[in-house]
Amino acid sequence: GLTLLLNKTKEIRVVGGYTSGEEGLREITRVKPDVALIDLGLPVVSVGIEVIQKLAREIPELKIIVFTIQEDKKYLFQPSEQGHQDISSRTLPLRK
Repeated sequence: GLTLLLNKTKEIRVVGGYTSGEEGLREITRVKPDVALIDLGLPVVSVGIEVIQKLAREIPELKIIVFTIQEDKKYLFQPSEQGHQDISSRTLPLRK
């Protein structure tokens, strides 16, 4: 879904899609993309937050955009202290 949509945009090239926080962290660190889209619930909220924290430390120039189906604001806004650039929920407007 999202990969197909992004690949239709000329300015964006998707370089990977990962099914676990460990795999995503390893590959994002290796590939060093300009932007990373992180699902906050990979596979649980704490894993997504941990990945965001580690990426912000290891690749400070990386722009991190968080998306999630989480509606609990304690989860939605916690990553902002850890270096992500934006967060989007299915039910809340995009926030910068």
